[in-house]
Amino acid sequence: MRHSRKRVMRVVSALCLLIGSTGSLQAASLSGTSPAAIAKSGTAWKLENDALKSVVSFANGRIDMTSFYNKAAETEYLTGPGSRCLFSYDVNGSAIAANDGGWSFISDTISDISLYGKSWGKQLSIVISRTTPVNIRIKLVFEIYHGPAGLRYSTFLKNNSDAEQTVRSSDIIALNFPNAAHTTWWVSSAMNWQTNTGSPGQPARCCFVRYDTGDGWSINPENNRCTSLTPGGYKGDDAHPFLHINAWKEIDNVKVYTDTQAVQLVLFPREEMEYFATNLEVFKGDKWDARIAVAEHLRQRFKFISPRVYSLNDWDWFSSGCRTDSYYRDTVTPIAVAAGFDEIHVDDQWNGKGTTFVMDEVTPLDSFTKDLPALASYIESKGLKLGLWFSPTGGGWGGGRDIADPAQIAIKQRQFEDTLVGKYKANWTQLDLGILWKNAEVTPYSHPSDNVYRKSVNLRNYCNYFAHKYPGIMMQPTCEVDNGDPNNKTFSLHAFPDNGACAHAPFDVRTTFNTIGIFPLEGEFKGFNNAWKTHTDWLYESLMVRHNSYYQSLDGFTTAIQQQFRRFNDWRKNPRIQPVLNELLRPVYSGPDDNNGGPFSWMYVDRSKSKAIVIGLGDINTSTPSITAPLRWLDPAKTYLIEDITLLDNGTWSYAFKGKAIGAQLAAPGLPIALSEAPSRAKAYWLQELAPAPLQVLYADAAVSAYAESRAGNTLKVDLKGNPGASATVICYKTVANATESKSVTLDASGCGAVAFTE
Repeated sequence: MRHSRKRVMRVVSALCLLIGSTGSLQAASLSGTSPAAIAKSGTAWKLENDALKSVVSFANGRIDMTSFYNKAAETEYLTGPGSRCLFSYDVNGSAIAANDGGWSFISDTISDISLYGKSWGKQLSIVISRTTPVNIRIKLVFEIYHGPAGLRYSTFLKNNSDAEQTVRSSDIIALNFPNAAHTTWWVSSAMNWQTNTGSPGQPARCCFVRYDTGDGWSINPENNRCTSLTPGGYKGDDAHPFLHINAWKEIDNVKVYTDTQAVQLVLFPREEMEYFATNLEVFKGDKWDARIAVAEHLRQRFKFISPRVYSLNDWDWFSSGCRTDSYYRDTVTPIAVAAGFDEIHVDDQWNGKGTTFVMDEVTPLDSFTKDLPALASYIESKGLKLGLWFSPTGGGWGGGRDIADPAQIAIKQRQFEDTLVGKYKANWTQLDLGILWKNAEVTPYSHPSDNVYRKSVNLRNYCNYFAHKYPGIMMQPTCEVDNGDPNNKTFSLHAFPDNGACAHAPFDVRTTFNTIGIFPLEGEFKGFNNAWKTHTDWLYESLMVRHNSYYQSLDGFTTAIQQQFRRFNDWRKNPRIQPVLNELLRPVYSGPDDNNGGPFSWMYVDRSKSKAIVIGLGDINTSTPSITAPLRWLDPAKTYLIEDITLLDNGTWSYAFKGKAIGAQLAAPGLPIALSEAPSRAKAYWLQELAPAPLQVLYADAAVSAYAESRAGNTLKVDLKGNPGASATVICYKTVANATESKSVTLDASGCGAVAFTE
């Protein structure tokens, strides 16, 4: 529908005002989706969103999930002949279960899941209790998120007695999913998917099942990577995470259960403790539909709101003696500003007393700076944020405070908040060096059987305290916190904070693709070492994850390379580009026959499916000249215009119109991507829905923050707002000619300009 002339002029006038954008991940993720809902009828509750419906009911002393329904496939999954139970525990040697008939209903609460000023979904809490054979209260919590997400289920256990209660073993959830003809995919310890047509060959950390009918479900417990089992050893055992999954292997159902060597929870008298959570999703389609269903859910579950962060980490120049106040002011900050970075991060060993490094301190070493508040203010005045590494234990690799003790972690929380945040304006912190070691002692706050578990819960709560109170702060645990095998650097969801980030290794494209369906890419960290070069392939690779940090010495970061970084960073931070890039990464190609061997291609598409960005990357494959990427995530009925917008190694942008096609054609056979056209074998495309007009703006470059179109006869006028004094490029599509025209215009001192196109 064509806008009125008066309305267009109001929009144009508004463009000459300052235009800002937060680039919120959350806002982008919710547009075009339906809100979740929970409806109550007596003691039955129906939970529903775009993807699924589930029913939970209480009757005759039993609580049960009676329906788990895939809306797209129109399929109910709780139909198998096996057993079903929302929980079963061995407490002090007595068996109790959700369906054993011994429970009394206490209360229920339906509430909104709100954080960062946003609604994410709905929560149902149901409290039940019993007095025999143990006196215990269970709170069951069901969280259903807006849009095409899944269901999160967790419990809180309260000891209602005056004596300790030990939860020796647990089935966290058991569901009677049918064991019909299917294919199973699962991940064990490493970030590698395995598959067969039966059950996982070993206990799995996450899995999904696709039935031969073309639909299925996914189960993703909030687990740890491995558990420290030997006091004093400070090493995690990959064979013993807190939880395992069994799908029909010598049992008649699918269940999540505890590893009794990793955790046996001892509840102190009258204590309430949160227990484990499991995420459940449904899908229709193939394995990528399954993994994207998990990605949709985890984005909502962990409430990501921040756009990508690009940081400089000082580990390399610290190691070479350059961590000084003057080096930060005279070298680091000017380079970070010139290159368009977001943050500067101070890594380990910055704190202590005078000249002595003490990890438990919050005062900077004299060699670093004698006035960190002033240095932080200077960095902030240049438009950057400062991050500071900080250990919540005050020790490394098993040393320091036992953070299973709430009093100990409270001390570190006060240090971090009062000094690092309050005085130093810290916007990031990394948590690593083997935090979750096992304490051998029985204490007033833990037993050896649950010490590591309590540490993990406290670590997440510590991170969430800051993540919730200070939304700009990125809390970043790493693959080291579980004391795991250094050759298997992975991280699971148990200690992961809201809107946080986590470091895995290796940081290659293949591993990142494998992560989809295991862990949220919005929570991924990617580190770069010794990579200062003009090749743009690794700049496009950096778009895969939320946090990119560069660790190498700044000596090789030449002016020319800084300028290339700035071109890329200005583009990815542009308020018209950023909302699209903040959408889910959706894979479209990962090697011949989908073998993860490269080349790779992925896309981002807005919820209206009217705009998309497609990236093609040769990666380590240097011989394949071109690929055809099936852009399966578009609207098959819409017609799209395709513009090459690749940043080349020489600093120029390769603008070229690549035609138009309907979404079905771009899904099969797909979009041809000529990797050989770019020296670094990296390509980027902008796709935009064809408008019912003879002229339309197809693309405007990073100098343009906003534009408005108005028609007068056969002329399209485009009013621009952007960077004052910048040369802006605008590309117009002409329907009759089926071609584009590109024009450049210099914006005035207020950042305004205009350009016209005729049919």
